[in-house]
Amino acid sequence: MMKSKKRCWLTGLSLAALCLMVFAAADIWYRAEKRAACREKTETVQKIMDREKEWIRENQGAGGEIYMNLSGGAGDVNPYFACQAAMGLLAGQPSAEDLSCAAEYLSWHAEKLAECEGVVTNYRNDGNGLEPTGEFDSVDSYIAVYLTLLSEYEEKGGRLSEAGDWQEALAVCAEKLEELNPGGLTQVSEKNQVSYLMDNAEVWEGCHRIRLLLESEDVEVAGWAGAAETGRRYGLLEEGIWQSVSGKLWNAEEQRFEIGLDGRGRPLDFTGWQEFYPDAIAQVYPSACGMILSREQAAELYEKLCSWFEWESLGLEETFDWPVLACIAVELGDEERAESFVKAYEAAYGENREYPLHTADAGWTARACEALEDSYEETAGRGILADILN
Repeated sequence: MMKSKKRCWLTGLSLAALCLMVFAAADIWYRAEKRAACREKTETVQKIMDREKEWIRENQGAGGEIYMNLSGGAGDVNPYFACQAAMGLLAGQPSAEDLSCAAEYLSWHAEKLAECEGVVTNYRNDGNGLEPTGEFDSVDSYIAVYLTLLSEYEEKGGRLSEAGDWQEALAVCAEKLEELNPGGLTQVSEKNQVSYLMDNAEVWEGCHRIRLLLESEDVEVAGWAGAAETGRRYGLLEEGIWQSVSGKLWNAEEQRFEIGLDGRGRPLDFTGWQEFYPDAIAQVYPSACGMILSREQAAELYEKLCSWFEWESLGLEETFDWPVLACIAVELGDEERAESFVKAYEAAYGENREYPLHTADAGWTARACEALEDSYEETAGRGILADILN
């Protein structure tokens, strides 16, 4: 009887060991197949990323400015879009040339901020030199994207000393944002007192990232006497915007964001989800800025937008294709739609660089490729069990 039990026990142990060996072998094969597939995907997005960067560099002027779509020596410089284009230069692992081009743009932008006391306008070059148009879309968002770009540049290995007078620029930006923020949300400008959700999401990101930069151990930051006080100012702006967006712009009854508030604090009209801009895109745009109040909420809003618009196949009835959505998709775990967008973008613009394509779209597409590359790297490292549980 004892021998029988012992044999059963040994048999069970042998079977368990065999199962573990089979599982281990299967997991090794599974991981190898995944790595091969991810390697191929990574090479694809890297090629697209590199091409977008090259085109952005081709659209940079001698003074560091980045044009929307330079043609025959003439073109427009929109500082908001130029910052988004420069962010694309920093996607992935930027080369020395990418960092240099980004630094040149940051220097140009910092100079304009100082000249205009924070109110940078658009510029036009008709072939006879770059001249300001005196026009701008919103002061707060123009400042916000500069802040985010400066932070990204430092994080990716850029030297702040090569990015113009960044200390003066940060002081000017902080003062202007404080002027535009009388009650927790920044306004478009001194004359336009509307507070938009999308603008404030960008301002929150810029303030958040600059605060972290000024609290970091970066040698150049440590050498600036005004770093601590300036960081404190950005921290107050950051906290106030977060509280105001969650408290004033989230419509709990309709489970959506307000697109903004007028000068008297009243919600702007929400036409409906069928209206892509600004109604629908505003619901998901905070996710692109890292301003996610809750992942469940962000995912639900994203899926609702996707139920209305086939953006991943360039199916928007808009002038532009909004590649920022591909970045949002990856952030929220929708790799498939992001890949579909990049494939459609490649088919439409791989050889065609005519307007309405512009360098900010190229910048966002490069960033979407970076996000996909990071996602592939994470996926390649997971085995069978991790994927089953995921």
